[in-house]
Amino acid sequence: MQLVAEDGVRLKASRWGTGERGTVLLLPDWLASGESFLGIVPWVAEWGWAAVAVDPRGTGHSDRPERGYRLERDAADAALAARQMATPPVVVLGTGYGGLVALMLARESPDLVSLVLVMSPPVVMPGEGPGRSALAAAIEDPRRLWDLVASGASQSLSPYVLQGVCQDMARTTAPAGLAQLDALARAPWESLVGQVSCSVKVATGESDFWSGARHVRARLGMEPTVWRGVGHFPLAEAPRAVAEWMRECAEPAREVAEALALPEWGADAPAGNAAIGDPAGELAEGGSRPWNLPRW
Repeated sequence: MQLVAEDGVRLKASRWGTGERGTVLLLPDWLASGESFLGIVPWVAEWGWAAVAVDPRGTGHSDRPERGYRLERDAADAALAARQMATPPVVVLGTGYGGLVALMLARESPDLVSLVLVMSPPVVMPGEGPGRSALAAAIEDPRRLWDLVASGASQSLSPYVLQGVCQDMARTTAPAGLAQLDALARAPWESLVGQVSCSVKVATGESDFWSGARHVRARLGMEPTVWRGVGHFPLAEAPRAVAEWMRECAEPAREVAEALALPEWGADAPAGNAAIGDPAGELAEGGSRPWNLPRW
């Protein structure tokens, strides 16, 4: 599906599942697109949730303007996707940079969000110096990007999956990637968490990368769920574990939302697999294999 932001930028967004239990809005990591969530989509939809994945501007199949990239803009784009494609309650699952966007979305549009799930938050990203320079250089050099991704992954990430992750990340434009990097380097994680009215839960791998559990505890004062044997890319390394965590956290949020009888601002959202990018009807038939995201 194509969404059009207020400034005319076209955004690629996809939705799967009927959403009778609510919607999980999926916001990708630094340099990544909505395709990074394909591994968990079948389970999310099987459990009765709709999954809505967004390609942020400058990534994946969304438009690539030369300027105008900033965290607040990505949060506004996510709010657009929620309003047009989601059925409440809405659980926002953001990984890496997407977690930062999720918190900003929940702060700016509290009426849209019932729960924020932050996965692998990079809370110790370097702001200046060699570390930042290395990350910035990786945006335009596939070899450096491979090394960067490999350094954050566990041994369980196969070369084939590693290649897929890198190919997805390599489609991000340099202006978008640099803007995301700078947003992460100065991200006010603590204050954003304190300004969000809904519940926030965090999970990460046990790697001591910039999103390691000890960094999360020290920076956010929160005890994260930790996936053993997983590095910085749980979506690629342990998709079932991610989906189970989402379900465990989301079901109580759904029950609370139903008790509060939230207004159905998402009543115009498309219903049924035929209208939401599942032409083959795999999920309706109980299939477990994700299909390719449609292109426009």
